[in-house]
Amino acid sequence: MLLKTQGIRKMFTMPVDVLNDNRLSIGAKGLYTQILYSNDDICSLEDLTKLSTTPIEELKSYFEELTTVGYIEMNNKQAKLKNTAPKTVENVEEKVKEAKEYAETTQAPKLSIYDKIKMIIESYTDLSTSVQNLLLVYFTKRLNKEGRFATSDDLHANQVRAMIGELVSFHLSEEDELKCIQQSIDKQWFKFVPNIPVATDNKAPRFDKSKLVSGSYTLDDIAEIKKKAEALEASGEQGVF
Repeated sequence: MLLKTQGIRKMFTMPVDVLNDNRLSIGAKGLYTQILYSNDDICSLEDLTKLSTTPIEELKSYFEELTTVGYIEMNNKQAKLKNTAPKTVENVEEKVKEAKEYAETTQAPKLSIYDKIKMIIESYTDLSTSVQNLLLVYFTKRLNKEGRFATSDDLHANQVRAMIGELVSFHLSEEDELKCIQQSIDKQWFKFVPNIPVATDNKAPRFDKSKLVSGSYTLDDIAEIKKKAEALEASGEQGVF
């Protein structure tokens, strides 16, 4: 298989010795590149966990590779990146030990489910602070299994992302986003449903009433939502509700 790179902008310069060194894994070369690119923005391995999906234990192993080969120099538990590395490395065991000690001091703290949900919500920077705060209220109630939420399954990160993504896809104003979330809080719905008509086009999704299930709403909820949808369709208006 041939990988093509045509059209990719090559705007970053780094020492070729690192890329040509067959003593390093692709992961170690990638870690070196990221540290070099990020410059002073990176102070620890913990910082790097925020820039990728690579777990910190894997980053530690790449860090140890770079230290062992000689591309990272340890001095009083401070790591310094080097342009080149010696062909052979003396005191390998000592260097590996130093690298491990450094890595152990930069372990990322284990986040609670609440903190993870908060981080996910804050990652949607297009949402206003008011909307983000109300989303946190909604998901906290679900996390604590309040009211009808007591029958829900455990809340997972992917579920939080999916629900926020669906909310964003409605293309609501900030005011209507707040109404939509508040409605789901008040009625303890497991989904976000806009309660007003919104102008749309072929690219904007409509709420699909055929996919309503009792696991997300009561039978009265479903009847109410379907009634709104039928009235909207009968009027000839386009939109979500």
